[in-house]
Amino acid sequence: ALSEEFWYAPGSVKEISEEEIIKLGFKRITGTSFFTGLSIVAEAHEILRNLENDSVKPLISPACPAASEFIEKFFPEFKKNIIKVPSQLQLLTKESGNKGKIVVLSQCIAKKKEIKSKNINVDYVLSVREMARFIKKKGGTPDSMEFVDIENPSPEILDYVSGGRTELVIRTLFNINGYKLEESIIANLRDFTKKTKNFSLKINNQEFNFVVTSTLGELRKVLEAVKFGEKIDYIEARACPNGCISGGGMPIPTNETKRLARSEMIYSVYDKLKLKDPWESPEIRDAYQKLVGTVKER
Repeated sequence: ALSEEFWYAPGSVKEISEEEIIKLGFKRITGTSFFTGLSIVAEAHEILRNLENDSVKPLISPACPAASEFIEKFFPEFKKNIIKVPSQLQLLTKESGNKGKIVVLSQCIAKKKEIKSKNINVDYVLSVREMARFIKKKGGTPDSMEFVDIENPSPEILDYVSGGRTELVIRTLFNINGYKLEESIIANLRDFTKKTKNFSLKINNQEFNFVVTSTLGELRKVLEAVKFGEKIDYIEARACPNGCISGGGMPIPTNETKRLARSEMIYSVYDKLKLKDPWESPEIRDAYQKLVGTVKER
């Protein structure tokens, strides 16, 4: 969405080239999708373990730091339900070591607070708007910079939309178990009109109820329903409407038309990919034990 700050329409597949970012003074660029994929794989394995011992219900995805903080503050009884897997930033820290300053570009302003954790060694989080201001201050203009189509997209691009995390987790679960997923089963996850989406499927011959919700008001309703006995096994909660595509650090103003354009672009890019989930990546499978097994849980 950084290109939106430079006259490109919402939902454009254009982004500033890595060469242009290097010119701004950054030494090296590392995409975070690899670490998002590792976190998703860890989450899928945690669900499988929970299916075996039936210890905690519902499991709550830790994908959104703002939603996790909301739960810890207003529904502390559900804090134990948040899946304990290393976050994207923790995995990035582990891989990067202490090699200079680490700056993360993010649409999520909640990550600014997350990096204060003792387990995360990230120096700065820049929102998309802050990065745009930095580029403009350095003299960058639409005419002076090179824009390219999204470089090396990966399945983790789905994590930016509400329901995308759940889709990737489900695909990973089926892949780990060697099952083929019928696409029609998860079509409901892509319904842009609903703030809360519910559906069920069988995993290892057990009925598993998924709920995807965006906005904290909707999350409150779901947690209240659980307290009154509604059977939910997994919750993906996002603080921002329709997910990270309308994060607090994104170009403003954000409205439904822009959110729809951004989500349609993400699904369009994803649907053209050969690999559909992180577990299909040999690099992620190889790194799973090495990284996830040695990073302290948050």
